[in-house]
Amino acid sequence: MSDPLTAVIDRDESTQIPHLSKRKRLWLAVIACLAAAALTVTATFAVHFYLGLQEQKRLSAATAEQLASLQQTVSEQSEQLASQQAQLSSQESALAGQQSTIEEQKETISAQQETIKNQQSTIAAQESKIIALSPKEKVKGVATYPDIDVTGLRGKKLVALTFDDGPSQHTGKLLDALKKYNAKATFFVVGSRLGSSTSNALLKRMEDEGHVVGNHSQNHKNLKYLSADGVASEMYTAAERIKTAIGHYPIVMRCPGGNYNNTVKAYAKDISVPIIQWSMDTIDWRDRNKATILSRAKSGIKNGSIVLMHDLYSTTVDAAIELIPYLQQQGYTLVTVPELLAVKYGTVEPGKVYFYG
Repeated sequence: MSDPLTAVIDRDESTQIPHLSKRKRLWLAVIACLAAAALTVTATFAVHFYLGLQEQKRLSAATAEQLASLQQTVSEQSEQLASQQAQLSSQESALAGQQSTIEEQKETISAQQETIKNQQSTIAAQESKIIALSPKEKVKGVATYPDIDVTGLRGKKLVALTFDDGPSQHTGKLLDALKKYNAKATFFVVGSRLGSSTSNALLKRMEDEGHVVGNHSQNHKNLKYLSADGVASEMYTAAERIKTAIGHYPIVMRCPGGNYNNTVKAYAKDISVPIIQWSMDTIDWRDRNKATILSRAKSGIKNGSIVLMHDLYSTTVDAAIELIPYLQQQGYTLVTVPELLAVKYGTVEPGKVYFYG
């Protein structure tokens, strides 16, 4: 018969062995699950890492492709810019050459103009010497109308510029231009504007510089509506003032507004002067515009024209200053009315009305 204690021990050991095997299996299962989970996580991470790496490679390749495309675009733009810069540089060089050529041409033109001016001065001086050496040709006057020197005027294109209603504050400027271009004119002055030292000086200058001072009445009245005594009073009063300034009576007269009748003609005949009208009216008193006056004069003036203007207006004087050299460039010689009539008609007839030369 076995020992009871030994039997208990053996029983306990037999019951513990299966119990320990079950725990071991449980732990092994846990460990296996953990290992499986770890493997799953690792595999998932590895897959994500691989996919990320592939995406990064794809993105890197796309970036590299974009960068290469961008670099190619930049390179092409750089080449285009370099080409444009080269073209601009070439154009600048061409422009600089053209500017240099233009400057050279300007200098050449300036030199040619100076040469022409010198030649013109030389020719003018030679002509003056020839005229001085030639005997003067004078057309005989009538009564108080003097002999008129027409030396060197025959066969030329002649124009007589006439200025009414002055003198004014602008007349001196006009005289300066006439003197500059060696041109002559006729001034029909109004007696009411005369008598001062300034006006007398202007008339004296006209006389001294070869112009003619004509009578345009004392108060610019319409002579057609005056009696014989009224006409004589209007014209004689102005004539006296003109004589005070230039030393003699005027040798031509013009009626205000061009208005005359037999009474006026009889008066002119009595004092042995012609009545001067005009063939070309600039209508400067109406327009008061330099460009308009100048255009009308250029288109209307012909050989032998007697041109009506008014030195009373600054616009007229400015137009005349441009008109004078223009007419000379067209071959005209600017003369006084008496010179024009002397060349055209010879001796004038007192009291006769003249419209052109």
